[in-house]
Amino acid sequence: PASPLSVARTAPFWRRVWDRASALWMLQCGQYALTPDHHPLIGLTPVEGLYVNTGYSGHGIMAGPAGSALLAEVLIGRVSPDQNPFRLDRTFEARRHDLL
Repeated sequence: PASPLSVARTAPFWRRVWDRASALWMLQCGQYALTPDHHPLIGLTPVEGLYVNTGYSGHGIMAGPAGSALLAEVLIGRVSPDQNPFRLDRTFEARRHDLL
């Protein structure tokens, strides 16, 4: 966490995780994250100061930049939480995800 490149510098949550060290934890990548409506999760989480841009189910390389632009708009207040269609507390309506 002391590194100038550490995420703890911008998200104090991670410094608290490191300092607490009460359980083993690790970061993993390469997982597919799916939501019931097959849309990403973008915005503030219940953890103070932690925002996410995730849940692209393998399409992050294509849709991630647009999601990042939306997240930036959320962070600076140009998009309010109720205007964000991908907020974490939205109502999810399951839809089919056919692979043709």
